[in-house]
Parts: sequence; structure tokens; C-alpha cells
Amino acid sequence: MFRCICPTLFIPLTWAAMKFLVLFLSIGTITALGCESAPPGPVVIIRPDEPLAPEDWSTFERIVKSLPGEKLPAFGPLFAPPPQWKDQRTISISDLLKEETGLLAKKWNPTELGAQWNRSTALQRALRIEQVTPEQFAAWTQALALAAMRNVASPRNLSDHLRKEALLSLRKLETDERMFSTLTPEERYRILRDARALARVHRHEWLMKAPEENQQLAKQHEAWLKKVLPGHVWADPILEVTDHELSLGVPFGEHKSDGDALLRYNSLEGDIFYTRPNDPSAQ
Repeated sequence: MFRCICPTLFIPLTWAAMKFLVLFLSIGTITALGCESAPPGPVVIIRPDEPLAPEDWSTFERIVKSLPGEKLPAFGPLFAPPPQWKDQRTISISDLLKEETGLLAKKWNPTELGAQWNRSTALQRALRIEQVTPEQFAAWTQALALAAMRNVASPRNLSDHLRKEALLSLRKLETDERMFSTLTPEERYRILRDARALARVHRHEWLMKAPEENQQLAKQHEAWLKKVLPGHVWADPILEVTDHELSLGVPFGEHKSDGDALLRYNSLEGDIFYTRPNDPSAQ
């Protein structure tokens, strides 16, 4: 008989009992070690202008296909709307422009997008299974959405000429220290029209950053992605903020000597639209 002695107990144990006790403690130790999860690796969050790795695309696809209807929960447009400053704003036009610039950058924060999906239990469960953070998944979604928008954007709307004209409009506003609330309605209208240039430049710069790899990926899986991503992703984002007077031209000119009595038309300064192509009766 073997005696186990401790300060407060004197317990006689047989060799068989000792073997059982050692085996029990060993199993308990191994089980405890086996239950410990491996330390998580570093979380890599890509930018929208970075290529989406093949393994990330595969994980994105698995997650979405596990969701009800194989569709992402709704999320808002990734581009902020053009400025719509209230008439009562009592700060300068230049400061309003700086404020708007901050709002534009905030839209592309993956944390902001991920927070929109906090209430989707199905998505949160899928992310836990795949060991993907909401920010990672949001960044993949942004990269794919940017590539899809780049694919549908009209080359005409992405011309460098229009971008340069928008930059000229912005330079005037950046040095305008007039208080917005003190302007006449006509002046406010013109300022807001010119301020749309900020949105044009912002969207142009982002769309031109979309990697070719992501554009090809979005084209290859376009049919499926159109079911996954919301409708606003598949609309030309530049069109919403285009100044049509600049992009199309105003084909009517007023002669100083004629006043309002006569407007002359120049077909070279604007576009002509027909109700049906090649239909003389519609001209």
C-alpha cells in the first residue's frame, strides 16, 4: 500500500488507485490543452483599391452563399451624395467644402460599412464560422463594389478633361470666404452647382483606382454579383454628379445686339437627341 501524505490529509492509496489517479490527471491536462484555441493570426484588411486575393474571393463567396437567398444585407451607397447645404449654414463656403471632404472619406471606412450589418444574425454567424471580421468582409465588399462601378461607368464621364474642369471649379470655392447664409438664392444655387465638382473629382479618383484584377473578377461573376450587391452599385456613379451644361454643352447662344429676342443655335456646341435612331420624322 502506498500512502499519499499532505499537510492536512493522510490518505492510503493502492498502486491501482495511484495509476487511476495519474491517468485521470493526464487526461484532464491533455483535454484542457486541446480545448485551447490557437492564437488568432494578424487580421489583414485590404483597401478598395487593392486586388482581392483568390482565397479572399473564395471565402467571400462561401459566406454569401450561406446567407438567406444568397444575398447580402442591404447597405447604403458607398459614394456620398452631392452637397446639399442648408440655406441657414453660417460658415464660409471654404469651410463647408472642407466639411464635405471629410464626409466623403468616411463613406469608404470598412468599419462604417460593417456596422450597418450588426443586426444581421445570419451574416454574423457566417463570419464567425469563417473566422472573418466584419471589417475584413466589408473591405472585400467595397473592393468588389468599386470594381463593378468602374465597369459600368461611361468612359465619357471618366474623361480627364471633365476632371480638370471640376478641379478649376473647386479652386474657386476653396478660397471663397463668404458666409453661405448671406448669399442670394441665385448665388447659393450656383455655389451648390459648382460644389458638385467635389463629388465628381472624388468619384473619378476612386473609380480610376479600381485594380484591373478586381474589374475582371467583377466581370467574370457579374451575373451572380448582380443578385448579391444592391442596385446602386450597378449605376454609373458619375452620372449623378455630372454638370450637364459642361459635359453636353449649351448649343444656344444669345447675340448681344438681339437681347432676348433671338437665340442662335450651333450644332457643334451640343448634342442632338432623337426619339428613335435614324428616324427623320423624329428630328
